[in-house]
Amino acid sequence: CGCHTAPPSPGPDSKPISDGVLKRRAEGHAHYAQAVLLEMSKQREAALDEYQKAAELDPGNEELVVDVAQRWLAQKNPERALDLLKFAAAQPDSTPMMQVLLGTAYWQMGKTNLAIEANQRAIKKDPKLFVAHQNLHLNYFQSHRTNDALAVLDSAAKQHGVEADFLVGLGDSYVKFAAGVPLVKSTAY
Repeated sequence: CGCHTAPPSPGPDSKPISDGVLKRRAEGHAHYAQAVLLEMSKQREAALDEYQKAAELDPGNEELVVDVAQRWLAQKNPERALDLLKFAAAQPDSTPMMQVLLGTAYWQMGKTNLAIEANQRAIKKDPKLFVAHQNLHLNYFQSHRTNDALAVLDSAAKQHGVEADFLVGLGDSYVKFAAGVPLVKSTAY
């Protein structure tokens, strides 16, 4: 009788959650709820600010971090995405996608070397993540470093056990590269 039930008991290997972490999560949920309400009221900029606050309070929530970062990047506001992505990418369990988005933010800001380094880290973390290869290839290609751009594609082509979309994207990248640099058509085909 009553609405309260005891929380599940933690497993033998789990660590207790500190009060600070619980408080931060609660604040993050409050900002997220406020963002949803603002978005429903067509106040998109204010909603994005609230989503940003929620993501900053819970950088391990990759789905939220990716969504917020992609919105800032789509609005050509990489500085706002960068703050969030640097923090999220530094988390011990961050995925390579954080590095890819970090590279995109750096690229939009004109920080080519930092973009290249971020995409290289993503490839190192997951060599089967095609978007990391694609972004690194584009970083080099758009910086007129065609030999490096081709080397990225060639390295990606050596990956085994990749999904079909990886191979389709790789083939498409080779075709576009060959069209953009006619002198290498014979080696790219």
